[in-house]
Amino acid sequence: MLRQASRIKDYAQDMKTAGMVKAGRELAGWSQADLAQRSGLSVPTIQRMENPTFGPLRSSGLNLEKLRAAFAAGGVTFTSADGRDCVCFANIAGKADDGAD
Repeated sequence: MLRQASRIKDYAQDMKTAGMVKAGRELAGWSQADLAQRSGLSVPTIQRMENPTFGPLRSSGLNLEKLRAAFAAGGVTFTSADGRDCVCFANIAGKADDGAD
């Protein structure tokens, strides 16, 4: 349980803004409905997390963990260091590509 709490805290520090949530979703090529289904959250919850008035940090730790797991499974990671907030994407096996070969 302590390990999970630590992961949630780390993730919350790295995924700080509504813009980062939206950028991660768009990098993965997902709609809000896709992210909701992959994370087990509702579309209104995803919409709130992407709304700058609310953002992800006003959500529960459980919701942040669900979001983290969905993004990680899709190859999306978040980092914050040296004053920079970054959203990274790795095209992982099993992710649909754009069809270009």
